[in-house]
Amino acid sequence: MASTFSVALIDGSDIYVGHVGDSRVYFISGSQILRLTTDHKPRDGPRNVITNALGLESMWVELHGKEAGLKLVPGSTIISATDGLTDLVSEREIHAYTQRYRGTPNRLAWELVELAKKRGGHDNITIGIVSRQN
Repeated sequence: MASTFSVALIDGSDIYVGHVGDSRVYFISGSQILRLTTDHKPRDGPRNVITNALGLESMWVELHGKEAGLKLVPGSTIISATDGLTDLVSEREIHAYTQRYRGTPNRLAWELVELAKKRGGHDNITIGIVSRQN
C-alpha cells in the first residue's frame, strides 16, 4: 500500500512545499493561480495508478522553496487538495471560489467539497487551506 503526501511549510512569509503523489498544492494571489506540484501518475492509462508515493522503494520527494520566490503576503492563499477535488473541480473554479470566499477559509473549503460531491464525489475529498488576510 502507498500513500500520497503534500505539505506546505510557512516560515514568516516564505513558502516551502514537499510533495509525493497526485494530491496538489496551489498558490493563489490576486488574479493568478499557480499549481506548485506535479501529478506523479502516468499521462495515459488508468486514473488510479500513481508512479510516486510514500511506501514505494523508488519514492522521491518533489521540493519547492525560496527559489520559486513565492511569498504568503496579505490576500494570498495556499490550497492543498486530493484528487477527489481536483479531478472534479478545475483550477479556474478553485481560483473563482477562492476569490468569492476570500477571508473565510472554512467556508471556502466547505463550498469546494460540496461542489466536488455534487459532481460525483467518487474519491476522498480532502482540502487544507492557509490564507493570509493582513
